[in-house]
This record gives sequence, structure tokens and C-alpha cells, in this order.
Amino acid sequence: MYKKPTIKDVQALMTFLEVSERTARRYLSNPACMPAPERKLWDYHCNGRIVPDGWPGIRFHGDRLVTDTDYVLHYGQVQQFAWHINCLELLLKDLRQLSARVRELEQSRGALPRRDLEKLQKLEQVQEELREGLPGISQPAPVRHRSQGC
Repeated sequence: MYKKPTIKDVQALMTFLEVSERTARRYLSNPACMPAPERKLWDYHCNGRIVPDGWPGIRFHGDRLVTDTDYVLHYGQVQQFAWHINCLELLLKDLRQLSARVRELEQSRGALPRRDLEKLQKLEQVQEELREGLPGISQPAPVRHRSQGC
């Protein structure tokens, strides 16, 4: 049994598929009566496979994201970018905390504790690895399919 469609669902479907309210309610109450192309388009929209209008020039081509300058991104590259950004954010957070701790110790004119020195050395090592391009991460292998003409 399908859930009763809400006003928000009906309005969204009406706007996206450009159908009447009655048709939208019918489609939402019984998806089997929705024509296959519309159902597939709606599923793509709901699952984020259609690029929003706020991203001008960006489009999907098969399983790749193509920018307005025809630069092609594979999902693995997007995941790598996200991973790099996450690492940099964590590194910056640790560096801020460490800097605050160093300033605090400098104000008290005490010697730097051993654990802070070790943490500083670890952070410097990570920073050096980031400069070298993270050798442990490799580029994804190109995917070649006959359907893409490769």
C-alpha cells in the first residue's frame, strides 16, 4: 500500500512533469499507472541524478559529470576531492588547536610538553604528505564501454 501523497509531493510532481493536479495525485497514489519515461525521469529527479538549474553548464554524460569547460569528472575523482577536503579541514582544525595551545604555553613561559611536540611532529609529517600529493591515493582506472564509443 502506498502512502497518501502530501500537498508538497503533488506540487513538486505537477511542476516537474508539467501535469495537472489530478494526474499528479493519480501518479503518486499508484506509481504503476505512471508512464515509464515519466517514472524514470521522476526517479532520476528524486535520486539527484538530474543537475539542478543552479549549476549552469554542468551535465551528466553516462556515469560522468561534465563541466561547462568540458572537463570530465568520474565519481571516484569526486570522492577523492571530498576526501582531500575532509583531510584538509581536519588538519586545519588540529593546527588551530595546536597553535592555541602553543600560544597558551608561550604566555605561561613554560616548556613545551612532550606530547604537544609529538603531535606537532605528526602534523608536520601529514602536512608534508599533503604537499607531496598523497602517494597512497591513485587515480581511478578509466572505464571504457562500447556504449560510450571508447
